[in-house]
Amino acid sequence: MFGRDEPPDPASEGYDSDVLDAVRRERRAALADPGPSWREWFLYSGSKWWIGLGFLIVDAWVITSWFDPFDPVGMVVSLAACLYLEYLAYGYLWYRPAELRPMGSPRFRPTWYRLREFGRWTPEEAEAGAGQLHRPQVRRDDF
Repeated sequence: MFGRDEPPDPASEGYDSDVLDAVRRERRAALADPGPSWREWFLYSGSKWWIGLGFLIVDAWVITSWFDPFDPVGMVVSLAACLYLEYLAYGYLWYRPAELRPMGSPRFRPTWYRLREFGRWTPEEAEAGAGQLHRPQVRRDDF
């Protein structure tokens, strides 16, 4: 390609053999465990930025819509409602509890600030949907 018939040999170009061995090990490890799929990456972390940008655009639109009929009370009330709905949307999609409810504890009940036990786009929700979520056991000596 581009005038070369064969790829250059890194050892003949003066690279250290220890470095070359480390690079080969890293390549094998990367091929053995490639990481999350594009779908998992987008749902679990990539889409947070885009939806956050969408929230910002909606907030700016709500604020500027109250400039023509200038009404600061209406602006504050509608912005508070908008921020609350955005908080609920973020929690619905990405809420991850600090620790899982133990087995045998009461069933999760939605509240006005927490709609789901796990966010819809979290690894915990995927595991729970597949029936592979491992909850901690409650021991008698914990009390």
